Amino acid sequence: MTTPEETARALHDMGCRGVVLKLGARGAYVSSCRVEAFVPAFSVRAVDTTAAGDAFNGAFAVGLVKGMSPEACATFATVVAAISVTRRGARDSMPTLEEAKAFMVEHSIALE
Repeated sequence: MTTPEETARALHDMGCRGVVLKLGARGAYVSSCRVEAFVPAFSVRAVDTTAAGDAFNGAFAVGLVKGMSPEACATFATVVAAISVTRRGARDSMPTLEEAKAFMVEHSIALE
C-alpha cells in the first residue's frame, strides 16, 4: 500500500499541480508546489457517511472561492465532512456555515 505522499508524488509526476487526497477517518492530505500537509480528521460519532465526500468537496471549493490556502480549505472541508457524518442522509446531513463556524470555535480551529 502506498502512502499519501507517494500517491501525491505519482500524481505530480503525471502533471497534476495540486493534489487533495481524502483519507476518510484519517483526514486529508494536500500537496502542491508550495505545500505538503496532512490534515487530521476530527473524532466524531459517525452515523452515516453517505455524503461525507460531497460535503468535503463542496466545502473545499467554498474555501478556494474565498481565497483560502489549500491547507485551510482542507481543514474547513474536514470540519464540514465531520459534521455531515453525524447525521443521516445526504442533503439533510449538510451543515450550515454557522454550524461549521461553531464546530471550529468548539475545537479551537483557526483558518489562516
